[in-house]
Amino acid sequence: MRLRLWTFLGFTGSVLLVPLAAMGKERTSSSAIPAGADFCFLRKYDGEHLRSRPHQLVTSIQLMGRNAWKTGSSDNVYATLLVSFRDTPKRLTAHGSCFLEEVSRTPSLLCGFTPYPTQFADVLQQTLYVREATSGQIELQAAADWRVIREDKDPDEPYGKVSTDDEIFILKAQPISDCEFPKGFWSKNGPTRKFLGTLP
Repeated sequence: MRLRLWTFLGFTGSVLLVPLAAMGKERTSSSAIPAGADFCFLRKYDGEHLRSRPHQLVTSIQLMGRNAWKTGSSDNVYATLLVSFRDTPKRLTAHGSCFLEEVSRTPSLLCGFTPYPTQFADVLQQTLYVREATSGQIELQAAADWRVIREDKDPDEPYGKVSTDDEIFILKAQPISDCEFPKGFWSKNGPTRKFLGTLP
């Protein structure tokens, strides 16, 4: 089984891909996701927004977790990503973990997610770049074409270019009840064994 793991760092006019293991882990908490917190960040786009951006595939996106930084290793926080698309009724469910990095001036989370269930024998872990923001908001940036992330394309095929309409999403903090936690993967105390069994 091959594990492909990259981080994506966005800079003006350039893209940098580096091994995740090369990044340092400096802190064990986050202003966006405090230690011990349950969290729910989401964005749902209305028809007017989507009509103005015909190339945007994503119609809603949720990032959620419980008991942050208090389960497993204190250096990471477990999370689930749930995404809906305009061109298919099938939703992407992916589980993974995030850790803090101090490379950029803005404290950021690097999150690696594996689609569940995965249709490929190899583990393809897609990494998302999450910038912490004030006023209960985060910026989530995709590293690859969402058609690759949701496994419409074989991971051995070349990566598609990320549409600018699907590249950065502003997610707002919401009550924990607003996020759709996949049944069996989360308890009030944090991720379950079923969740941990999806991780590479």
